[in-house]
Amino acid sequence: MLGWPTTCSSQFASSVLSKPSAGSTAPRSIPRQRWPPPRRLLIPRLQSILYSLKRRRHRAGRYADLLLVEGYGNFVKCHLALGRVLLTAETMRHMESQLPAGQFVRTHKSYLVNLARVERLHGNVLLVGAREVPVGGTYRQEVLRQLHLR
Repeated sequence: MLGWPTTCSSQFASSVLSKPSAGSTAPRSIPRQRWPPPRRLLIPRLQSILYSLKRRRHRAGRYADLLLVEGYGNFVKCHLALGRVLLTAETMRHMESQLPAGQFVRTHKSYLVNLARVERLHGNVLLVGAREVPVGGTYRQEVLRQLHLR
């Protein structure tokens, strides 16, 4: 079936222009046309991520909703803003390469943190949401640079 109506029944027609047009019907009929809303053709870059998975499915989410990524043995835990945690079969190195560098920073060998969600830095601990995340000595200079403290 074609993607447009093939009849002039009242269910499809919002206004009918008869040919030849009298000239006065066109200005009234054209504004009545129901145009479909414009589609977003491009997905904003660096906004979405595919969290690989729970029960062999993939979940789409936004980077802004991801608080932190925590290493958990051979898995990683993705801590989300609403308290949800997704356990994924990825490595920290893979997650670090998939996340945008300007938005996420490695703070410890077991943690990646969303910079937009950092509330406070106190000594060697970052406060992210309600969680305290350690800052390792190896990563401290980079964390301070990303937070524009040095």
